[in-house]
Amino acid sequence: MKKMVILSVLLLGACSFIPPQVEFLYTDAYNIPVYVIECNNRWGLSYCYKKADQTCPYGFNVIDKSENSYTDSDMDGKVYGGIRRSLIFQCK
Repeated sequence: MKKMVILSVLLLGACSFIPPQVEFLYTDAYNIPVYVIECNNRWGLSYCYKKADQTCPYGFNVIDKSENSYTDSDMDGKVYGGIRRSLIFQCK
């Protein structure tokens, strides 16, 4: 049982090292897709811009970007926090 708990903690911790992915949000009135990427803590807005560049070979338009700090707590009452960054964009 103890090994399962340790393995679960390690697997959950590994998720923080997975780079964020571009996700489809919706299609606008002109049938052009709109995307979002969230780059929290380790991955800054510069990473978001780099991924948008890779997604859109002919450039992109920023629809919205945000950068907000947050605090939260886990089930044990430990408090942690960070910065939530997101970029909403559309290819040209």
